[in-house]
Amino acid sequence: MALHFDDSASKTDASNSAANNGTAPKLGGKLNAPSPKRAAIIAGAAVALVVAVYFAGKLYFTSHFVPGTKVGGLDASWLTTEQLAEKAEEARASYTDHVSGDGIDLTLSADDLGLTIDGTAWAEDARSQIDPANWFSDAFAHQSITPSTGSSVDDAKVLENVSAAVAPFNETATDPTDAILTYNEETNTFDVTPDVLGTKVSADTIAASVSEDAKNLVTETTLGNKELLRAGLSTDSEAFNAAVQKANDILALSYTLTLDGKELPIDPVDGKITHNWISVVNGDNGPEVKIDEHNSWQWCFDNLNAVVNGENETRVWEVESTQTAALLRANMAEGIDGMTEVATVTMETRPEESEGAHERGRHIDINLSTQYARLYDENGNVLWRSYIVSGDVGWGNNTPTGEFEITKMSQQEMMTGLNNGWTAEEAAEDPENGYYHSLANYWMAFIGDSVALHDATWRWDSEFGGETYLWNGSHGCVNLPYDKAEELYGLIHVGDAVYVHY
Repeated sequence: MALHFDDSASKTDASNSAANNGTAPKLGGKLNAPSPKRAAIIAGAAVALVVAVYFAGKLYFTSHFVPGTKVGGLDASWLTTEQLAEKAEEARASYTDHVSGDGIDLTLSADDLGLTIDGTAWAEDARSQIDPANWFSDAFAHQSITPSTGSSVDDAKVLENVSAAVAPFNETATDPTDAILTYNEETNTFDVTPDVLGTKVSADTIAASVSEDAKNLVTETTLGNKELLRAGLSTDSEAFNAAVQKANDILALSYTLTLDGKELPIDPVDGKITHNWISVVNGDNGPEVKIDEHNSWQWCFDNLNAVVNGENETRVWEVESTQTAALLRANMAEGIDGMTEVATVTMETRPEESEGAHERGRHIDINLSTQYARLYDENGNVLWRSYIVSGDVGWGNNTPTGEFEITKMSQQEMMTGLNNGWTAEEAAEDPENGYYHSLANYWMAFIGDSVALHDATWRWDSEFGGETYLWNGSHGCVNLPYDKAEELYGLIHVGDAVYVHY
């Protein structure tokens, strides 16, 4: 008797057993993932395909432009260099540029622009700007190429045609306004109010835009703020902003003024004063800092005379406002500050004082060498001074030297004596010419009643001082200008000492 087994039951039991054990039976024989060797083969084939495609593209785009490439205003997709050259020359034949925006609407032909195209050079220049190795990324970049050679325009012709359209428009358009500098006392700097664009356009800027587009066969030139006429002083200008910075640097400078090395009793010259001298202007080479000549001079003249003008016994001086202002402006421009010596001009010079005059007490010092006289008080202070003309040395009428005193003072004193070169006998025969008769309004005798300090109204002012006494001096007296004689007469008294010397 043979035994039979139920295969299905056994398989079912086996399956259940496997399920209960957490394992799954292997079904279908070898239906799992490819082997590592097969996967490597597939990957290698894919890489080879990509490399083949890349190098094929590189080879192709060595002579063709990748899709999406624009050269100037032309679509160069898939074109060879020769085809682009042909397309450029065809485009030139019918080229027009429509210029619009900012109130301008103008169409210019190739002839209006003097446009010329060497298609081959233009296309080859574009071709030279492409690396075929980058063809794949370039295809997605939609690159735009601008050739730098191969095309030209007549710049003068372009400007002429653009100017003809711009001129009537600008007649009714508004001007731009310059940026404005305002002094801020709190910060000691200039605040800047920005410039404002008007509606006028710049023919030069439009012409440049048109020229550039024409050389690249771009048929639409759209104008915007870039072509509006700019203010001469604009916050968009690097030169203007640099000038403002320099102006603020100058404001920070401070000058302590001195005379003979000693500080003057006046506040330093700093931004609170100099801001009225400083401005930013549009010069020949663009924005620049200007330090005003008149304003700086006016300040020096108004403020320095009172503290600078003065005198000593040998000199009278006044401030030289023009030179002082020029020195301050030069230092400001160079960024130099600190102690600054004011310039002065000598208005009058005087001879040196006689040695020992300060120690002699109250007296009149008459120096025949310098032809100068001074009245000193008890403390050695000078009360009066004047140039003189003493006795005529040439005729032997020298003024006597020595220590004397005032012996007589009178007004309206008539002086009489022999004229030079006359003897008493000759004068007796011709008294009209042999004798002089001169009226002294202020007579201050110091040797008896014959030698005196007195006015000499018959002399020119230029005769006093110098060497007049050597050839056209007095008869021994000390001649004074009228006003000086009047002053001295009111200051001295009989008995005052007189010291006459060389």
